[in-house]
Order: sequence, then C-alpha cells, then structure tokens
Amino acid sequence: MKSRRLIAQVAALGTLGLWVAGCTTDPPRELSESEAMTIAKMMGATVVDPAVEETIGAIPFFGQADPQGLDYEHEVDCPEGGTAALSGTVDVQIDDSSFSANSEGSVDFDSCAGRTDDDDVVALTGGIDFALAIVATVSPSERVVYVSAEGSAGGSLEWEIAEEGESGTCEVDVALDVDIELRGGFPGGELVVEGGVTGTVCGHNVDFDAADLEF
Repeated sequence: MKSRRLIAQVAALGTLGLWVAGCTTDPPRELSESEAMTIAKMMGATVVDPAVEETIGAIPFFGQADPQGLDYEHEVDCPEGGTAALSGTVDVQIDDSSFSANSEGSVDFDSCAGRTDDDDVVALTGGIDFALAIVATVSPSERVVYVSAEGSAGGSLEWEIAEEGESGTCEVDVALDVDIELRGGFPGGELVVEGGVTGTVCGHNVDFDAADLEF
C-alpha cells in the first residue's frame, strides 16, 4: 500500500513539474542582424567620433607641453531619442608635427535609440568600456589633420523595442580600425573616413565601413 502511495506522489510531482514548465514565460527573442547592426553603428558613432574630436581638440593645449593627461566628458543626443554620455582620459605624446594619444573611458547609454532598416526603434540602456590608440599628424600648409584610431569596446547592454514590448540583454565585443582626414581646420572641417568595425554584437558578427558611422 505504501508503495502505491509513493508512486502516486511521485506521479503527482511529475505532473506538477510539467505544468510549471508549461507555464514559464517564453525566452526573450534574439535581435535580428539588422537590429544588431543598428546598435553597433550607434556605439561606433558615440565612441569614435567624440573621442577623436576631444583628442584633436586637445592639440592647442599640448603644443608646448610635456606628455600629460586630459579628462573629458561629452554627451550626444541619439537619433531616435535618449542620450549617450562619454567620459574618458586622453594621454598625449607631442612631436613637432604629430602626436599620439591613448584614450580610454566608458559610454553610458540612457534610452539611446536608433531606427533599423526594418523600421524598428531599438533603445539601449547600460554601459560599455573602450580603449583607443590615436595617432594624429598635422599639415599646417595643407590645413589637414590625419588621424588613425585603433582600439576595442565591450560590455553588456539592455535593449528594448517598445513597439513590440520586447527587451533583453546584448553582449558587445568589437574592434575599431579607423582612418580620418580632417580638411579645412578644426572645428567645422570636412571629414573623410575610412576603415571598419568588426566583432560581435548581440550574438551577430558585425563588419562594416567606418564611413557608415554618424560622424
């Protein structure tokens, strides 16, 4: 008799387990490649553009100085609302016509949103860390600044697509290799951008031209 009761209890527990499993929420959907690319481009623009701008802007301060550091903060408005706040440090080494700089810091996203090619709006919250090695050569006669930037960025972000009521986590691990010509002086000069961004974003491999960044 005890054996039958034990079997019945085990069967009841098994049935309960199946019921609980059947009632669990569905796992969050994965972002599409288009959505991941939108996130990658927003991150590239909020890291590379302000970091390079701050570094070029530091030239007048270091014209007669020994190597030293400069802290900076920079906030940008995102294309579909929200902001991305960049903070970091530039350590500069001066030469006669060029200088090199190591820049590192972080970007904090506050509902920073962009629109995908499929017309979905993806909003980011959270932060990533970055490190850049920047080399700039100045040609006063041509009024051109040549800049190369190599580095990496990574971290974990929360994403949300409000129209669908969907959200989840996005892991980021990317490398940057960008060459920039600034023609006509700083600020306000014409930018010519080459290079690319590669790595993984939200589980997708990304590889796109730096010219696609929103400089």
